Amino acid sequence: MIFQNNLIKVEVESSELPWVKVFTQRKVKEFGQCTTAEKTEISRILDITEKLMLSYFNADKINIASFGNLLP
Repeated sequence: MIFQNNLIKVEVESSELPWVKVFTQRKVKEFGQCTTAEKTEISRILDITEKLMLSYFNADKINIASFGNLLP
């Protein structure tokens, strides 16, 4: 776990190309089931993640559409 608050938690998945996983603290199956606060926090974390990945990989672009989801 690299970050956690009352709305979400962020974990790192170790692999050849590591990635992060963002979960709500509440169990939900669809993004549409998230509260406005949870959606805002997820968007904030995605923004931070994108900027860090751009810097870390020295990339010109990150395809936000490639950010996926994982269902319980």
